Amino acid sequence: MPVKAIIFDLDGTLLHSIVDIADACNHVLEQNNLPTHDTESYVSWIGNGAAKLVERALPDHIKSDPEKLEYFIQEYKDYYLAHLMIKSHLYDGIDEVLAFLKQHKIPFAVNTNKPHSQTVPIVENYMKDFLPDQVFGQQDHIPKKPDPFAAKLIAKNFEVENQEVLFVGDSYVDIKTGKAAGMQTLGVTWGYGKLEPMKEAGCSDFIATTSELMEFLKLKIEE
Repeated sequence: MPVKAIIFDLDGTLLHSIVDIADACNHVLEQNNLPTHDTESYVSWIGNGAAKLVERALPDHIKSDPEKLEYFIQEYKDYYLAHLMIKSHLYDGIDEVLAFLKQHKIPFAVNTNKPHSQTVPIVENYMKDFLPDQVFGQQDHIPKKPDPFAAKLIAKNFEVENQEVLFVGDSYVDIKTGKAAGMQTLGVTWGYGKLEPMKEAGCSDFIATTSELMEFLKLKIEE
């Protein structure tokens, strides 16, 4: 089936952001005399939103206390919001992919579990030449992925059938979201997720480079 719209995950799919995320969380931990973690640990913790990331980074005796946990979540959000774009960057070739979609008038959106307040400035900065038509970061009134609520709403707003949308992501959560929404899915292997969990979620199409992404989109759009 041809593709008439695209939904992209953000972190690990379009944006290499893990170093800024790790630095922000480690800063808060260090300021409170708590152990910090290497970047690879944060890679394994990302994908379920900021609150879950911070919870995973905290010692058990801290995260078991709801008030302390909330304090650290807010401290992280505040610091990261002020340091969103220090070391982050779009993956090589993403600009060309987005330009191709704009050229062919294929609408695309960003659907991420990153808080919406963080997502918008990142998108407006790094994707300013090829802005998405819709952006859905994590918001209180919208369920997080893998709930398909936002993905289905994006398709509705684009006035296309769910099965005409391609959901592109790097994780189990992304593939589960696309599948739950009745969409086509594509797993990218350059991000923070693992191949096997994406397969377990039902993904059968994978790409390893943005050049492969471009070729995949050309085929799907021209079907």
